[in-house]
Amino acid sequence: MIATNFLIGTPNTFLTSLFFVLFSFLLLMLLIKKFAWGPVSNMLEERANKIAGDLDSAEADRIEASKLVKEKEELLANSRTEATSIVRKAKETAEKEAHDIVTNAHEEGRRYLEQAKREIEREREVMIEAAKNEVADLSIQIAEKIIRKELDPATHQELINSYIEGLGSQNES
Repeated sequence: MIATNFLIGTPNTFLTSLFFVLFSFLLLMLLIKKFAWGPVSNMLEERANKIAGDLDSAEADRIEASKLVKEKEELLANSRTEATSIVRKAKETAEKEAHDIVTNAHEEGRRYLEQAKREIEREREVMIEAAKNEVADLSIQIAEKIIRKELDPATHQELINSYIEGLGSQNES
């Protein structure tokens, strides 16, 4: 019944209620606009600005990160190039040192060989000189013995053979 009175109701009550609700609604809207709309819209605007700032900051951070990645890649490439250069130089130095060592070893070997040849030649000359002296001594001894005794051909041959055997036994010792 109340619902029917309200819907159908008396014209005075209905209009009064309608004006009262309309007035209350408008008053509420004015109060909301005056006290709540500004802070709410400011809050929404601040939130929108913060989101936009965060997006800008994120974009700037992404760009900065991209730059840092490029710099690190360049540094890595430079490091690789430098490492390759160092390895190449070390290899060249090692090859040069190896070549120098081999060259020096050949030169030293040649010097030792020449020195050995000189020493052998000196020893040979000493031996030849000693052999000449020995032959001269033997010749003098033979001449002495020949002069001391008159030799017939058989004795002469026997004397030569004995001296040859004496020379062979002296050379063996």
